[in-house]
Amino acid sequence: MGLIQVRKMSRLEYDSAVAELVLPDNVVATKPDANAKKWNRGAARSAADHVWWISDRNPHVIEKTKLVVRFDSPVAPGLVSLSDNDFLSEALTKRVYTIYGLEFGIRDEAMGCHTIAKHCDKLDWVFRWMWSESLNGLGAIRDTHFNSFTDRLADGVAALVPISDRMRQHIEDTTRSGESLLWLSGKGKDTKIDWPFLARELGVTMRSLDDPTFRLNLVDEIASTFSGERQDLAFAFAHTRTRKVPTSVSTYENWLGVWDDLHRMSERGLIPHDPLVFNPFAASTVKQAAAAMGRKRKPTPTLPPEFLLALMDRSVVWVFDYSAWIMKAIEATKAIDELPVKSRPKARSELAEKLNRDRPDGAPLVWPSWKGNIRYSAHFILSDLIQFLLLSCAILISSFGARRLNETLSIKKGCISEPRRGVFELSIYIEKTLQAVDSIPVPAMIAGVVDVLEELTKSSRTFTGNDWLFEVIRKDGLGDSYQRSSNLTKTFKRFTAHHGLAAPEGLDDWQLASHQLRRGFAICFYYGFELADLDSLSWFMRHFDPEMTRIYVKNILPGQIARLEREMSLKRSQMRASLTDEDRKWFNEQEKLLRDLRDRGQIWETERQGAIAYRLMSLFNVSDSAVGHGSVRLHQDLQELVARASARVRVGGRSNSPADFEGALVSEFMRFAAAHYLEPVPGGHSLCHFGPEDGDMNDAVCLQLRALFENTQFGTGMAAALEGPDFRFSGLHPCLGCRYCVKMQRNVLKSSQSIGDIATARAEAPTRALRESAQMILDDLITLTSAANDPERRSTNS
Repeated sequence: MGLIQVRKMSRLEYDSAVAELVLPDNVVATKPDANAKKWNRGAARSAADHVWWISDRNPHVIEKTKLVVRFDSPVAPGLVSLSDNDFLSEALTKRVYTIYGLEFGIRDEAMGCHTIAKHCDKLDWVFRWMWSESLNGLGAIRDTHFNSFTDRLADGVAALVPISDRMRQHIEDTTRSGESLLWLSGKGKDTKIDWPFLARELGVTMRSLDDPTFRLNLVDEIASTFSGERQDLAFAFAHTRTRKVPTSVSTYENWLGVWDDLHRMSERGLIPHDPLVFNPFAASTVKQAAAAMGRKRKPTPTLPPEFLLALMDRSVVWVFDYSAWIMKAIEATKAIDELPVKSRPKARSELAEKLNRDRPDGAPLVWPSWKGNIRYSAHFILSDLIQFLLLSCAILISSFGARRLNETLSIKKGCISEPRRGVFELSIYIEKTLQAVDSIPVPAMIAGVVDVLEELTKSSRTFTGNDWLFEVIRKDGLGDSYQRSSNLTKTFKRFTAHHGLAAPEGLDDWQLASHQLRRGFAICFYYGFELADLDSLSWFMRHFDPEMTRIYVKNILPGQIARLEREMSLKRSQMRASLTDEDRKWFNEQEKLLRDLRDRGQIWETERQGAIAYRLMSLFNVSDSAVGHGSVRLHQDLQELVARASARVRVGGRSNSPADFEGALVSEFMRFAAAHYLEPVPGGHSLCHFGPEDGDMNDAVCLQLRALFENTQFGTGMAAALEGPDFRFSGLHPCLGCRYCVKMQRNVLKSSQSIGDIATARAEAPTRALRESAQMILDDLITLTSAANDPERRSTNS
């Protein structure tokens, strides 16, 4: 097919069209180019400016970063940008895309600023690809061209344009003309590359130059052109991003979604200057096309329980041991900053000496300034302390609020409530699905974390008039300008390195994805008392009420889901086919809420099943042991599962290798875990092993105690119990005599400590009656423990 020429837009036509564009409030400010220091706000904003600062303008979301959309991006070799005359149609399309996407949405609803920013980056790549294919407009593209685009995209973004060929041609043309390569300096190991300049020269992004194939080609070309030593060059260009990560189906969906948006905009007449004249998805949907291009990527590696607990342990120290000291350092430093300039050095040195003398155990040395000092380069400055403290607060809140990091960073003053005595709820914005504020039960200690944040941000909130708890600012003496301190993702690696926390096995370094911390509440429930042998987290766990969490997941959450499903079903039956746009919007919002609620339940269920498999594997590997009346059945279950796994390998396996057996065993463990329970009992002294075959579990000691209590005057109107055991009536004594009780090594240790505490209390009792009472309890516990640990007695009771 010959190339189809599209009439290019003139500068006059372009300027006229841009002048008619109306900027929505989501475009916070604009400026003529990236080098301009001042942002134009309000009426001074201009759609003709090449740099736009966009935001969701959502009162529930903190404005943490300046999300910028640029209309002067490099798009062709030779320092050609989107603002040049050859790309006026494309620049106008991108401006319309940004405005319409923010204001109304191209598909079902308005697009968030993060989505717009990412899609605009992809749109730039569509324009770069068009130039490399000599397509002078969207209207020149046909399905054959689109198929070529998707084929190249499957090999990575860098394959969309011939970057290496451009680089070779550029070097050849420049050296032939006798000119210097402006982006290259030095020789051998001292060779330096101005990567931003080289990217603009080649008409691509700096990130695309991270492609390992391009790097090797660049080394070869420079070495052959300038007779350099290839090894030295390779050393000079060594770069961390050298691994190609398989692209997921969801990533392809985002790329193809941009093409779908262009098609929809063309059909609606939003880009009459250069519409797309074919439907890229006439034969398949975006999802189907994406599935054909890629494969489902595994989720971001999740942090193993012991690593997440270690993170939480360090975070507890920063929040509850260091915070008061940090806030004193901040206030004292502010006082020094108000002194005459000549008086500050001496005052700062004296303050440093005092702060470091009074610092809590394990706290870093500090230099009380907002800027570093060469002499004290090993010391933390105030910004470092604040970043670590904010990150620690975020880790704990995200973990126990089951929220993503971005949602945690948008909490406000007064976000903790206590609707009932001792029951705390955190009001937090749900970003990805509901896009509204939701209240989530949290441990009482999270109220303490929020108290620290409110104290830390008090002066910042006074200065800005905002209520954000993750925005710490300081005046820098330049009028009303200030510095923010909430870029926590970058702080994460520094935090783990400072505490010597090595990355989990299988990861080259720590990777903090926004969803990873959400598992914290389930991790603490299922592993907290087993893995939390660090002093700080053990102290935290003493204030963590696991039963409150269990009630929320097992009772409140399913109730919310059921009520929502009933309400949606009722509305559908009433409305039938007469759905209005407003009705569809309501259903869309409810579907989002439903997905979020189910997501919370799925996080819990995944950790619940994983914890059972973990404990079964530890029994199989003899790295742990189990006693208690319920352990007889647990061992029997384990033997059956091992036998099934062996049979599966013999019948279906080809090699009968240990790896095949281990895989089959894990599968059996997970299948078993889906239908059975091994629930931690509050206090950490026992696990409760029950399953579907146990029916109503009337023989459970806790349920027998509940039945007795319900028959008393105090039991009237008691809240309904959950399915299975009722841990409100559990305890060391009841569980020791119960047929469902299992004690792993950590549980045995906890029980021994409790019995030791009772023995101490007996010895220190002030009266004879109290000593005799304690002795009776002690004798009873020792008898029950002996019976639970004796195999013959166990089998008779089971």
